[in-house]
Amino acid sequence: MNNLVWIVIGLVGVGFFWASFIFSKERLPAFARETMLTGWEVFLLGFAIGPGGLGLIAAGELNQLDPFIALGLGWAGLIFGVQLRLTDLRKVEPFLRYLTLGQALATGAGLFAIFLLFAWLFHGGQFSELVLGAFLVAAACSVSSPTAISMTAARLPKTALSKVRPLLVVATLDLAPALVVVGLVFCFFDGTQGSAFSPERGLALLIHSFIIAALLAVMFLLIDRKRLSEEHNLVVFLGFIIFASGISFYLGLSPLFTNLVVGVVLANTLSHDDTLHSALHSTEKPFYVILLVLAGMWWTAVGPMVWITALALVAGRIALKLYSMRVLERMVDGGRQLAPEAGLALCSPGAMGLAMGLNFLLGYHGQVAAFAFGVIAVSTMFSEAVAPALIRRAVGMAEGQKKTEEKADVAE
Repeated sequence: MNNLVWIVIGLVGVGFFWASFIFSKERLPAFARETMLTGWEVFLLGFAIGPGGLGLIAAGELNQLDPFIALGLGWAGLIFGVQLRLTDLRKVEPFLRYLTLGQALATGAGLFAIFLLFAWLFHGGQFSELVLGAFLVAAACSVSSPTAISMTAARLPKTALSKVRPLLVVATLDLAPALVVVGLVFCFFDGTQGSAFSPERGLALLIHSFIIAALLAVMFLLIDRKRLSEEHNLVVFLGFIIFASGISFYLGLSPLFTNLVVGVVLANTLSHDDTLHSALHSTEKPFYVILLVLAGMWWTAVGPMVWITALALVAGRIALKLYSMRVLERMVDGGRQLAPEAGLALCSPGAMGLAMGLNFLLGYHGQVAAFAFGVIAVSTMFSEAVAPALIRRAVGMAEGQKKTEEKADVAE
């Protein structure tokens, strides 16, 4: 038990210390800033001290960290959900909504096929488990990181920033379809029955998911938080996330999806100046780091087949993002505002993909889940390594296109 206390203290310390470091890179060289876009180095730290690395933390001790994992996953879902205020979404240009949904579906379908093929060739197992893994891997690897875009674009000329905003909108919103897929998978694939597909169970759990999320949101709204101090509000907030995530784990649901729905309800009922928003902002970076460390501890599948499959997914992801955006730009009004290679800016999956993989690994025990999480981990690191160059290329193409258009206008 004493060892567990020290692990928790260490996690909190790393979370608060490293959060202030990785998000304040002005003092670091340009190369270091670009290679540490979304904190994947702390994921490797988690792997190094976990059972798959040096074994400083044993496999049995990881199971005792479930409250922290529940808190991290619940936080990730809730913090995205509270951004989905309907009044703000209506302000997003229609063509960006079409681009977001279109490229997300195209990328997800392609990655689903790639993983299913490689998992069938390299891993085997029940077909339902492979399909389940393919759904989760496709969802986790199809999301994009707005953080990577904003951090890389910050070093580009100001004239190029006008092309960055649409990319940030697409990178932010394409997480929504992926989280919906995760929620549906947890409802329709029964982890207690060999990952068997069950339509009746899935429909019942899906309805229960929305009912539970709505009730949890109402419960939170009924708490008289105006009389509480900011510190007590934070305690209530963190306890609420653990409670909501614990219910999800107990019922075999996804805490990411449940808290997403809770966040959407709260976003459209709370005022803009509610203390929930400041609490989320104050805890965002530390729990972001803690979640990455915990995910790294659970990474044990590191064989050559994992790396080969991950490389295939990275190549497929880049190609699918690039060409789906290129095709959709020509089909929707307003798509011409983006550069021909705008899809390259969506190549960084960030930490949310790892959170989805960790959710899958804890909800569906087995070799396929471990293999899928290993593939997600490796593909994330490869994607983060090439992300800065690809984002610069995408935004640079936009800048070049703008200058060409300006010269054409002058000539006319």
